[in-house]
Amino acid sequence: MRIVFNTFGTLGDLHPMLALATELRRRGHDCVFAVPEVFRLVLDPLNFRVYPLPPNLDPHDAARAADLMDLRRGTERLLREVLFPVLPETVRRLRAAVEDEGGADLLISSDLAYAAPIVAELTGIRWASVALAPLSFFSRYDPPALLHFPGLAWIEQRVPAVNRAVMPIARWYARNWPQPVYELRTSLGLPRGPSPLFDAKNSPQLVLALFSSLLSAPQQDWPAHTRICGFPLYDGRQPGGPQASELPAGRLAEADSRSAGALDVSANSAIPSSTLPPHVEKFLEMGEPPVVFTLGSSAVFAAGDFYAISKQAAAKLGVRAILLTGVLPDGQPRGILSPDLCTAEYVSYAELFPRVAAIVHQGGIGTIAHALKNGKPMIIMPCSHDQPDNARRCVRLGISRTVPREKYTAERAAAELHALLRDPFTAPRYATATQLAARRVEKENGTQTACDALESLLEKEAPIRK
Repeated sequence: MRIVFNTFGTLGDLHPMLALATELRRRGHDCVFAVPEVFRLVLDPLNFRVYPLPPNLDPHDAARAADLMDLRRGTERLLREVLFPVLPETVRRLRAAVEDEGGADLLISSDLAYAAPIVAELTGIRWASVALAPLSFFSRYDPPALLHFPGLAWIEQRVPAVNRAVMPIARWYARNWPQPVYELRTSLGLPRGPSPLFDAKNSPQLVLALFSSLLSAPQQDWPAHTRICGFPLYDGRQPGGPQASELPAGRLAEADSRSAGALDVSANSAIPSSTLPPHVEKFLEMGEPPVVFTLGSSAVFAAGDFYAISKQAAAKLGVRAILLTGVLPDGQPRGILSPDLCTAEYVSYAELFPRVAAIVHQGGIGTIAHALKNGKPMIIMPCSHDQPDNARRCVRLGISRTVPREKYTAERAAAELHALLRDPFTAPRYATATQLAARRVEKENGTQTACDALESLLEKEAPIRK
């Protein structure tokens, strides 16, 4: 079968799709990607065909990155200023990818791929949608963290029944955002349809919840045909083929100067090797497991003083640290700076996380997935989008502590790390909770479960093409 994967965003959005595509290709299917051009740097070495889609962004534009990572308005800006203005062209190109080579058999799309529901409706192709985090479902019964209404968040903690009001308020707040989507649908001869933000993005045929059931149980208002699969973790390896990890800063900069980019794709370890950089490997062998400080593949472009503060926090507590700093200005010191401090642009989480003591990060679902798999406690400093909600869920599990971004100081970070690693009363509880979580994630086998569900959908009678 020919399968088209459609996603947008960061490596945290691409890697789950890569895990599925690699396994489906192993099972004999032809998998291609309709994604922003910058992802070609990851996909080409793995011999996946790429159909480039807009929008065109400079991922190294720090000011723009800060706008899009703003806690209150980042999501609105991303949709109204970045994704929706180019949606007609995105639909045109995605439809061409679906109809190429005699037509695809299956379209798989992620949260921010707003062209996919329209193309599925226009072509009649089988369609599966993906939810990478519980926030995607906007459930009334398991409501997300309240980003835009901090006053309601305070009330929610004291009056749980207010949860039922959260989603109507959210729908009202964002009621005008998708107007360009409605206008495009009218121009294509389609009915207005349900809300693109809350309803239409979910396939009526199959919805894959690509996160652990630890983070959320199924809710009665989730879409029909939803399957919780677990995390499909991509480690950069492809059996029998070229090896690849994540995107290096230099390669990203070259690509960005040549062609259109994706939103906030960060620097990562080198292609084609998936081994750790030599200086990181050496640092790990020099002493006790370090604490990793990272902002993933999005917030790293709006880092502010996170790394300076983190360096101070590690020194204050007396722990070894690895700072995954992404692309910083020329002249930034790199490598092993002391027996207790090492920096790198970025490295494979799959290889690094098993060898560290704890992870301090922004709350991206991909970072959480690798931390959970490896049984590592976390401190989360959420920035925007799904991160505050992810952070709250991890605190509930007893595997993490949370520090608001505006309160992230060296003193606070050191105190939180002390509670995770050294406090005789709290540290054992975190150690036990993280190990239990790791066993649960391992049993879920997200990649196999998701691919089995996709093959079951492929076996069903194909819809009539329009």
